Amino acid sequence: MTEQEEVNLNEAFEVVVATEDVLEIREFLNNLNISDVAALVHEYPDYGPQIIINLSIHRASSTFKILDLPVQKKIIQQLPPAKTAELLNELQADDRTDFLEELPSEVVKELIKLLNPNERKTTLSLLGYPEDSVGRLMTPDYIAVQVDWTVQEVMATQKLHGPFTTEAAAQAAARTAILGNDCKVTEGGVWDPAWSNPQ
Repeated sequence: MTEQEEVNLNEAFEVVVATEDVLEIREFLNNLNISDVAALVHEYPDYGPQIIINLSIHRASSTFKILDLPVQKKIIQQLPPAKTAELLNELQADDRTDFLEELPSEVVKELIKLLNPNERKTTLSLLGYPEDSVGRLMTPDYIAVQVDWTVQEVMATQKLHGPFTTEAAAQAAARTAILGNDCKVTEGGVWDPAWSNPQ
């Protein structure tokens, strides 16, 4: 893009934004080349999230993947959760993995919860979590338990407030064990209260 073309693009963007007409803004953005949309995001960083929101999801993901990492992070932080989920699920698995690998592990865990089951499985695999590891078993389903609850109380809560996956119940019980209760998650999801944590 020449300098004059960039000036023209910026001026056209400012004009259409000034109209505050959402449909007109969407039409303008969706008719641009992806590289031009990315240029606008870089030129107007405060509008970055709104630009992504107003693109069709396919074009949003195509734009997002070519943005610089700091810009990507800022946009993800500011997008509504539903749009973040839609965007992450639309990204190609390798593009999504490249992005997630640059984030803190706690942020990755939260974003992975937004993925649909198939995309979550693929992403966890690409992130290097071995089969049957805790990372691969991550699930957005959860139950809240108290530190002093027994495994039986955890199971009763799981049955009362289900349906939850066996993985969710197992994670809750395992966490209870780590916090001081004597229990063991054995194959098949059966807990053995007689087992004591090694000191």
